[in-house]
Amino acid sequence: MTNFFLQISSLNTMSRSKQQLIHFSQAKLDILMLTECINLYNVGNELQKQVVHNCFVK
Repeated sequence: MTNFFLQISSLNTMSRSKQQLIHFSQAKLDILMLTECINLYNVGNELQKQVVHNCFVK
């Protein structure tokens, strides 16, 4: 019975680290998108700047 609980707890630990990995990947993706938005704002025309501005104001 103890072995069963050990398996359950290791499963929980594994899924927790997987979740952290997913959160980390999402954060990296958000930073990349943010960087792209800033680049677009810096070199974009007025319409593009307005679109980027609207994304951040919300």
